[in-house]
Formats: sequence, C-alpha cells, structure tokens
Amino acid sequence: SVFIAYTFVLGVIPALFLAFLKQNRSLKARLREVQEINTKSHSQNSESSLCILKGEGQAEVLQFESKNLLFLKSSGNYTEVWLQEEAHSFSKLLRGTLKNFENQLQGDINFVRTHRSYICNLSQVQEVSGNAAGYNLRFKNYPQTVPVSRSHLQNVRAYFSS
Repeated sequence: SVFIAYTFVLGVIPALFLAFLKQNRSLKARLREVQEINTKSHSQNSESSLCILKGEGQAEVLQFESKNLLFLKSSGNYTEVWLQEEAHSFSKLLRGTLKNFENQLQGDINFVRTHRSYICNLSQVQEVSGNAAGYNLRFKNYPQTVPVSRSHLQNVRAYFSS
C-alpha cells in the first residue's frame, strides 16, 4: 500500500504541474493577442448604412444606422437588439432566431457571430479582454462584457487582423 501511495504521488504531481504549465502558456498567449487587438484600430468600416431587421411577428420592423448597433443576443424565440444613442444603450426585442437576423445582416463585414447566442458589431468594440478560455468584448455605454466562444474565436481574430 505504501508503494501504491508513492506511485500515485509521483504520477499525479508531474501531471498537475504539466497541466498548470499548459494553462499558463495558453493564458499568456491569449493576453498577448488581446493586447495586439486593443492597440489596433477597431473601426474596420466606419461608414454607416441603414439597417433593417424584420422580425417574424406582423409589422415587426426595426430600422437603425449600422453604427448604432452594438450586438444581438438570443433569448429563446426572441432576439434582443442592443442599440446605442449618444451616451446610453438600450434594447429592442424582436421575435425571430439569431440565425434569421444573421442572414439579414450578411452584407456588412462588421457584424460577426461571436457566440451561439451573440452577433456583434465589431466596429463598436471598445476593448477586448481575455483569459485562457476565450475573449470578452466590451462596448461603449454597455456595462457588461459579451463572450466570444472558442468555436467563433477565428472569426474575431480574422476581423481584427485585417
């Protein structure tokens, strides 16, 4: 039984140490990427155009300037459309799936799917933060962060590297 305890300790300690090193390297790499993104200009396409989103309900139409859209957030059968005007942000609720609205916004390169529940206007991102798990986006006049999932990380990297 002493032999088993020694074997266990000698096997677990190096494994934990290697896992810690891997996590630490991943964190450092992600922080470097975030710093590079934050030093670059965030406005890829500063031109604003009129956007029209059509919900599934009758007469559900939302018109706005593309520069005023922060992000869209899925809420079940509804989608929250977060907009900004001057110094505040607000949301409008439209009936429809995020995929439907993603198809409607397809022509504008600034609108990128960042998570299964979010489509973001990356030209309006004020700051990018991150850890070993992924990025978080912060928008002006919106107090919370918006997550970027690992499966959509390449889309965000590609946007900011171009």
